[in-house]
Amino acid sequence: MLWQYFVCGSEAFLTKNLNPALGLANGTPLVCHSLVLDPCIHNIDMILQQIESLSPGSEIILDAPPVAVNMKVQMGLDGKEPSRAKKRQLEALQQHSILEDDEEGIVISLSERSDKTKNLKMRNGSPLLGHISSADVTPILAYDLAFAMTIHKAQGRTIK
Repeated sequence: MLWQYFVCGSEAFLTKNLNPALGLANGTPLVCHSLVLDPCIHNIDMILQQIESLSPGSEIILDAPPVAVNMKVQMGLDGKEPSRAKKRQLEALQQHSILEDDEEGIVISLSERSDKTKNLKMRNGSPLLGHISSADVTPILAYDLAFAMTIHKAQGRTIK
């Protein structure tokens, strides 16, 4: 079973070391920007119709995972001026940004697949299992939304 949530504008964290030399390591703060869908797999017109007819906060379930997720790279979480090393990383990442102007910052396309599996427990499952069911699920892409992150991701961070 595969699962993943995407909330445009939501803060997120990388869950895999993609390129530590460029600052794209496990725990790097990101902001969800947009999805990359394959028109051969996804019925984009139907998805757009769903978006127009639903109220904010509604879920849209895709038949297949997106090709990639575009993420804005955050400067940092503490509001401090980036270090010289971080500035060099950001300058190098700017060359890989999918946006030409830097009004929105550095936006990269994330297509690296996650390799971790989570066990989700659900209440009101089978009475034989004590009304708790569980399923092993694999996130599709290597990020977690920040409001759903685990405590170990926050260790050593100074977050407001």
